[in-house]
Amino acid sequence: MYHYSPPHDSTYIIDKRGRLNPHVKSRVRLDDATAKDFNTRIGLPESYGGMRAKCFMPHLAFVYYRNETPVANIIICLGCNYFIPSIDVPAQKNAKWAGMSPEFKRYVSNQGGK
Repeated sequence: MYHYSPPHDSTYIIDKRGRLNPHVKSRVRLDDATAKDFNTRIGLPESYGGMRAKCFMPHLAFVYYRNETPVANIIICLGCNYFIPSIDVPAQKNAKWAGMSPEFKRYVSNQGGK
């Protein structure tokens, strides 16, 4: 999990060459139980359905690695409720609103505070 403060024109966490955004402020490696819980919640339909605003200034990102190489990521703006995965998340696509549910947003906020 990364905390970062990107400028408006580079909100990515991993660029097309697989490099980390240079505006990363801190990194936390999730323990196995927390990572498993987070992955489970991503797939639950009840994790989505919240409305979104338009600010989109992400400051939180989750990056998935395989053999030290980034393979997927999720960037999140808690201010406007955007949750943008680099992979397909059917539960999010099937929700009426693509923003995080209030419960999932609280959960994600709590992970960011660890």
